[in-house]
Parts: sequence; structure tokens; C-alpha cells
Amino acid sequence: MEPLHPGLRAALKEVHPGLTDKDIDETEELLSRRMQYDPTRDASIIAELDRRRLAIIREKMPNYQAVSQTFNAQRQAAPKTSTVFEVRHKSGRPK
Repeated sequence: MEPLHPGLRAALKEVHPGLTDKDIDETEELLSRRMQYDPTRDASIIAELDRRRLAIIREKMPNYQAVSQTFNAQRQAAPKTSTVFEVRHKSGRPK
């Protein structure tokens, strides 16, 4: 699982004054732990992890969904930049 994008993390803290990196990290940790369980065998553990994560989101990040959707829409609408790399052979000639 990839960590939350730094820009989304900043946007969440901007919209939710008092939100800390620790709060965000805790929700990320709970989500990461959730992914380690088998849904058919460990449904009760998954439900408990989800309950704890959603409680943090409701309490400290009530606008999480809206912020996330706006952030992702803006990222998708941003022009794509492409970096072209030229690999040179040891002799200095392009490969």
C-alpha cells in the first residue's frame, strides 16, 4: 500500500485545523493492517479495524471524502509532464 500523497496530507491538514501527522498516520496504519487479513476468515478483525479508522476520520477529518475527491480531480486535470532521459554509452554516444 502506498502512503498518502504529501499534497493530500497537506490539504487535509489545511481543511481540518488541529489535524496532525500522527492522526493521519494512525488511519494509514489501520488501513494497512486491514489489508493483511483474509476477508473470509477474519471478517470480525477487519470490521474492528474499519470501525476504529472511520471513528478517527469522523472525529478529526469529517471532510476527508470531499478533500480527497477534489485533490484527485485536480491531479488528474493537471497537465502531464514527461521527462525524457537519454542514456549514453560509455563512449559518450547515445544508445
